[in-house]
Amino acid sequence: MAPPRGAAAAEPPDLVQAAERAYDEGVKAQTSGDYARAARLFAEADALAPNPVALEAALSASILADDAVLGMELALRAERDPSPGASLADAKARTLTKLSSRAGYVEVRCNGCEAKLDGRAIVLGRAHAAATGPHAVEATFNGLAALPISVVVAGGQRVVVDVPAPAPKPPPPARLPEPTERSGVHPALFFTGLGLTVAFGAGTIASAVDLYAISDEFEASPSPALAEAGESAELRTYALEGVTALVGLTTIAIGVFATDWDALSPGKKGGAKVGVGLGYVGVTIAL
Repeated sequence: MAPPRGAAAAEPPDLVQAAERAYDEGVKAQTSGDYARAARLFAEADALAPNPVALEAALSASILADDAVLGMELALRAERDPSPGASLADAKARTLTKLSSRAGYVEVRCNGCEAKLDGRAIVLGRAHAAATGPHAVEATFNGLAALPISVVVAGGQRVVVDVPAPAPKPPPPARLPEPTERSGVHPALFFTGLGLTVAFGAGTIASAVDLYAISDEFEASPSPALAEAGESAELRTYALEGVTALVGLTTIAIGVFATDWDALSPGKKGGAKVGVGLGYVGVTIAL
């Protein structure tokens, strides 16, 4: 048995043939008493090639199968024909009477989104049959998910859900520039070496002056004691000259190759004060 061909003549031949096969399988299922399968197959046949005969058979089988959700979905589908035949209108009325207390509809509306009802993708702006009770509506706007909405469906009623677009995510906070790490020693070390160089230089000069004084005195009045004092002063002067040269060259090397002079830039912490005298060297470092 197959539905009349005239009602589905506008459909492509392959869809019509698939609808006829589904309808025939539905007849076999209904004959064997498998009303749930028969209702699904009749509904599939009508979906492939809309036909009032297949739709009426699906409505009747959904009542026998006591499938409220499918029955209400088919009753909504029957509204596509503004002037249905008497038998189809009667099947629709019987379905609503028997099953509408246990199922209703959910319609989701939103601009530019994709929606799901209980995890199943649905068509926007169209009513979808759902069992009575709570249901979850989810919507995604360009990959940005809105908060899930819980709805409660009552028997025979249609729940319309308008989903607002979620607020856009705030831009990430601007990253502050990472502080640059200092490369090299603090300039305080250079200033310390400079102070020591000056101090040793001052000591060298003082020792040399003392050496010349002893030499003049020895020339005026030679004596063993003055000779020994002169030798000591000479050794001391040479030693101070060597230390001064060594400290000075080391300080220059540190200043040229190993000092982080950026540490003295405005806004950076750190500094050094060097106080030098003939008898002392004072260094104050602020980090």
